[in-house]
Amino acid sequence: MINGIRPSNGGPPGAALDRRLVVPSNWDPDLLDAVAPAMPAYMYGSLPAERGMRTMLQLPTVGEEQITEYVAEAAKLGIKFLYVMNSTCNGNREMSEDGRWEFLQRCQWILDSGFAGITLANPMLMEIVARDFPELELHVSLLTGVKDARAARFYEDIGASLIHLDPEVARD
Repeated sequence: MINGIRPSNGGPPGAALDRRLVVPSNWDPDLLDAVAPAMPAYMYGSLPAERGMRTMLQLPTVGEEQITEYVAEAAKLGIKFLYVMNSTCNGNREMSEDGRWEFLQRCQWILDSGFAGITLANPMLMEIVARDFPELELHVSLLTGVKDARAARFYEDIGASLIHLDPEVARD
């Protein structure tokens, strides 16, 4: 329980959420063996061109095939993987038919590649994932700024599996 909110990943007790470590990936194959003993709840990453909190300069150039292989290797070590699409604003691209089609195609690739879930900051995209990809865990990005139960309930009602709370919440 975190500030009165009990997150659930749909797994049994002792599953990923009982471990609190969430580790970013730089897609270095040696990183998997280094973090596996810590038994992280998740690792996360995205294609370098994906908008998010890390710039393209911070990530190596990797493609879909390399990432799919990396996620499979992580799974062999018992590490669940999240795809991160942390952008709060996509220039309203998600409002267009082409933009939604691109998003749906990306989600299908995420599912087919073995990711456990997706972390999003855009409520409209969250609704699409909850409706069309219920197999994926839906994580709410800390960029949404969830600081209270009302905001948490909003995302829970959309279908969130886990809400990453604003860091300010833990400072009280």
